[in-house]
Amino acid sequence: ILVLAVGALVATTVLAVREHRRAAGLADELALARTEASLLERRDDDTGLWNSRFFVEALTREIERSRAYDRPVALARASVDDVADDEVETSMRTLGAAIGGSVRALDVACRVGTTEFGVIMPETDSRSASVASERVLRAIARARTEGGSTPQAAVGIAACPAHAESFEELVERAGSALRSARRAVRDEPVKPGTVPVAMAVWDDEE
Repeated sequence: ILVLAVGALVATTVLAVREHRRAAGLADELALARTEASLLERRDDDTGLWNSRFFVEALTREIERSRAYDRPVALARASVDDVADDEVETSMRTLGAAIGGSVRALDVACRVGTTEFGVIMPETDSRSASVASERVLRAIARARTEGGSTPQAAVGIAACPAHAESFEELVERAGSALRSARRAVRDEPVKPGTVPVAMAVWDDEE
């Protein structure tokens, strides 16, 4: 009887351990599924980049980290022009791939408007952001939309804490620099075989 009792106890314990492991495995799978669903909600379907919701979350987080650890973070706002209205939707994947493939591993590339993008650059001051943004500009200039057109591009840069100390201030000042760059693109004479691009960094005189 004692042997039977011990055997039954061992069998019960083994079953309990298996059920516990199974429950833990299901919990891990559920957590993973929730994480994946949350990330999908923050992706832009057309470009494959992060969307504006994720942009707000990520930039807010990086600015808080910049304040806490006195480390720079730069924001590059890019605008793509000269894309026909009927090509915008179909061209976004091409442009998204071009931009996403040109940023560094630590950068966060997002679509924040119809033809506007934001690249968050942690641990980066405005000078380094300018170098990184040149790659973005070149990638956009090389991109060709499905309709055959080549988009023009402008990038505006501002950094925290050098130029701004809050989310709103950083976005506004990068936007101000972007407007200057867009004016430069419009005013630049178009040379055959070239794509007009321009970049500007925010300064107090704008």
